[in-house]
Amino acid sequence: MTQKQFKHLFTPLEIGSTVLKNRLGFAPNCPVTSGKQAEGTFDEDSVSYYGERAKGGQGLIIIGNTRVSKSTTYYPYLDPQLFDDSNIQPLHKIATKVQSYGAKLFIQLFHTSIGRSMEFQQNALYKDPDVSTVFSAPTAYSNFGIPGVNVKEVDLGEIQQITQDYSQAALRAVLAKVDGVEIAASHSMLPWQFLSPYFNKRNDEYGGSMENRCRFLLNILQMIRKEAGHEIVLGYRINSDGLCSGDLTIKDVQEIVQFINSNVQVDYVNVTIGNHFSEYRIQPMGYGEAGFQLPYTKQIKDISSVPVFGIGSINHPLQAEQALEKNQCDLILMARQLFADPEFANKAMANKADDIRPCVRANFCIGRGIRSLRVSCFQNPSHGRESYWGAGSLQQTPSPRGIIVIGGGPSGLEVARVAAEKGHHVVLYEQQSNVGGRLRLQAKLPFQYEWGKTIAWYEHTFKSLSVQTLVNQTITPDNLPSILKQQGPDKVVIATGSQTSTTNPVLLFGAPIDINHTMPVYTYESILNGAYQNVNHITIIDDFSDEIAPGLALLLAQSITNVEIITQWATVASSPYTIGNHIAHLERIHSTPNITITPDTFIKSINEQSITLFNVYSGIHWETTTQAVVLLTSHQSVNDLYPVAKSIISDTYVIGDAVAPRPVHDAILEGHKLGRQL
Repeated sequence: MTQKQFKHLFTPLEIGSTVLKNRLGFAPNCPVTSGKQAEGTFDEDSVSYYGERAKGGQGLIIIGNTRVSKSTTYYPYLDPQLFDDSNIQPLHKIATKVQSYGAKLFIQLFHTSIGRSMEFQQNALYKDPDVSTVFSAPTAYSNFGIPGVNVKEVDLGEIQQITQDYSQAALRAVLAKVDGVEIAASHSMLPWQFLSPYFNKRNDEYGGSMENRCRFLLNILQMIRKEAGHEIVLGYRINSDGLCSGDLTIKDVQEIVQFINSNVQVDYVNVTIGNHFSEYRIQPMGYGEAGFQLPYTKQIKDISSVPVFGIGSINHPLQAEQALEKNQCDLILMARQLFADPEFANKAMANKADDIRPCVRANFCIGRGIRSLRVSCFQNPSHGRESYWGAGSLQQTPSPRGIIVIGGGPSGLEVARVAAEKGHHVVLYEQQSNVGGRLRLQAKLPFQYEWGKTIAWYEHTFKSLSVQTLVNQTITPDNLPSILKQQGPDKVVIATGSQTSTTNPVLLFGAPIDINHTMPVYTYESILNGAYQNVNHITIIDDFSDEIAPGLALLLAQSITNVEIITQWATVASSPYTIGNHIAHLERIHSTPNITITPDTFIKSINEQSITLFNVYSGIHWETTTQAVVLLTSHQSVNDLYPVAKSIISDTYVIGDAVAPRPVHDAILEGHKLGRQL
């Protein structure tokens, strides 16, 4: 599709008192960029972060999760605040930067109440020891089902104060020259709690009827409109459906939107989905098609008197164009996709849609955010580092060199890409028939096919960068000298990865496994390469608690009667790196009757027809029968080529798992760093 065919995406959109240059926007999200945000302060990293998405061509940038009150300070993310004047000037810097690229800047105001604290504990590094852990909500509950969450009913005086807090925050945004203000009335934030009978059991003027439950949100919007005037754009974000039994449905929300819009002058409605008890509020890998929320959004669009924004796993401009063409919404918002590639709009306009790095919904970004760490993207290390790694920061080298990269896994792919973008001549050697390494293997797992999109993007990018890729290349310490002599590179990068051993495995838990067996023992690599035999019972030993064990279990359960996961952890997929997809993995596992999980347990030995297990807390041992074992245990680096290469080419480097086995995002980050240094 050519740029001219994107006739909807690049059509201006009038929103209240302003006009957006196109129909693409950066969705409100958790803007954790630097440690200074522990105090809620916008800093230079924040300016670069939002400026990067505006520079990338999006017509609208929405700063998300901006606190309006100190009563919402207890929160795991390092979110900004507008509850005092200290952020007016820093916010003005962001507005100036964003507007310099022809984009408009809105800011989302929110009060979590119990909101996100339902799910996560605040990072101890930033936690204020004096902050209250008692949360105000429409109705008091003992702990709302979450240990450590204490809830009291907000009284009328507090309601008035919080309403004024919203208005004062909006006035500060006006002083900062922001173009618009959005109220977060979604995702279990305080306004949604008032709207929803799931949370709101009050019997006063703020509870009961739909009109009463709307009063809190309506009062906020009316006060802002009265005090901030009509020059500021005013909108609100709302769920189309709570996706939770007893919460608001799409029909309920249609009535609410019509009621709100008829009683206050709002300029748009930003539609999302799900509360914080919903399973797929942030869609994980392999769940739902692109834009699966949009049919819900359209039902709000059909009854709304003002423009409607839509969102939901859109990662290609054609998908966005089709949503607008179907009149499902008036503007497409993206968050994770603009983490992966901030230049989405510019590339679409330049007729280079295939150059867009697609979000694969790995949710590494979310896994970091909920731990109060700088949000980053596993495949785009520049995310969160825009002030020094942003678009245009890769300068062409004045002295191009010949570089050989040995290993086409995540770190090898990234170092090859970055070095080639700088103008070096790169030759990539890969032992397998295709590049990708562990990403290609994991893409074979059920519901994890989207890893393959990352590989496809690298392969496409290599064509334009003229990276020479040589596959099916077995390089050993014996033949490496002749290869280096033939190629004559200036620099060599060893990115040969790691492998799991079945003969001398060492566990993260500490002790080696005693192996006295003829029982089949597999690695996940061998399983995914099809090198296993079907049996009636197979046991997966999960030492990582990441996405591999659940994926393997689902794969094996298609042909094996009984699949058991043994894990030392409380459950599977509980690693901080996979927590963004945790619920999806658990739902799939527990919905598959021939898969069982044995937690708090690990393996001591593999015997002839059984394995010996032990409880990691009590130490009690027992023996259980099985017919085969899959070891998801610690990998061992493969780096025997490094000393050989180093002895011949002094500028030889080793990166990724060849240095030390680690998660894929660390390998890509290391490859990116080295690529910039070469």
